[in-house]
Amino acid sequence: MLEVIVNGSSSKGNNYILVDGESSLMLEAGIKFKEVLKSGASMKNVVGLLVTHEHGDHIKHANDILASVNFDMYATQGTIEAGIEKGFLSDRAKYRYKAIEVGKQFLLGEWKIIAFDVNHDVAEPVGYLIESPSKERIVFITDTIYCPVKFPSGITHWLVECNHSVDILDENVEQGVILPFLRDRIIKSHMNLETCKDFFRNNDLTSTKQILLLHLSGENSEPQRFKQELEEVTGKTVEIARRKE
Repeated sequence: MLEVIVNGSSSKGNNYILVDGESSLMLEAGIKFKEVLKSGASMKNVVGLLVTHEHGDHIKHANDILASVNFDMYATQGTIEAGIEKGFLSDRAKYRYKAIEVGKQFLLGEWKIIAFDVNHDVAEPVGYLIESPSKERIVFITDTIYCPVKFPSGITHWLVECNHSVDILDENVEQGVILPFLRDRIIKSHMNLETCKDFFRNNDLTSTKQILLLHLSGENSEPQRFKQELEEVTGKTVEIARRKE
């Protein structure tokens, strides 16, 4: 049975661990290693670290994590190069960064992984389609305006960004909570509630065991509303990704 451990899911830092029996896979490196350890997950069982893009809340603690473990980081070449350019990654540690190709399956232990394109304001961002050792099938999507991929039937776990609602965002601009330029960036780089609904309407949810909404904005979302509206659309129980204390 697959367990999803949430260590961080916000602009302050993102990190998730997928646990399937005696094998685990880490996603994102946006929080310190000492915070990752608080999850209680065994690092000896982790086969690799997947990173989606080079923004700090997803990659800035990669070296901190890699310095204490035996597994490597996997990301697109564009993400690796941009991470080094921005100072989040070290050119001296290049041997720990493994470049992957979009659309080409690779293996980490018994985990099967395919990266796919998403739409974000960075060099070469991706989402991941993952098959675990016990044949659970996971879609991981974060930091994108929309997902251009329609997935085959059989997906069991959906980990999908639902960052904001446009009406809340506009209200916050009117009240001076956020500036208009930030609104424009959010609109052009993160998935909103209505787009998230459309995503689920367009995919086969027959095999779904879990829907987990990721990366909700602290100011521009309403978790209970998002949960309720997505449950109405999907007919499934919807969870909000919150750090497990």
